[in-house]
Amino acid sequence: MTQGWFKSSFSSPNGNCVEVNLDTPHFVRVRDSKNPQGGELRLPSSGWFKSTFSNPNGDCVEVNLDAPGLVRVRDSKNPEGGELRIPSVTWERAVRHGLQP
Repeated sequence: MTQGWFKSSFSSPNGNCVEVNLDTPHFVRVRDSKNPQGGELRLPSSGWFKSTFSNPNGDCVEVNLDAPGLVRVRDSKNPEGGELRIPSVTWERAVRHGLQP
């Protein structure tokens, strides 16, 4: 059974918020409710993942969203070499800033 796109019950009264879709296996899809045709973020629901815009040779950073309140980032070429831990709020601001035209 599919759920489609839905908004948080904590959305503002004017409806401005993000919408979420859980229908795609292994991914959480997120988009801006004010601009649903403007694209979406596809976030893996668990584990380490690389951007879909990664280099063809696979060299890039990997991200893990499993820890509550924390985003973990590591080098895909050296996954045992340590990781950078960033508060989720800081990561969200950086991603939002990067999505602005």
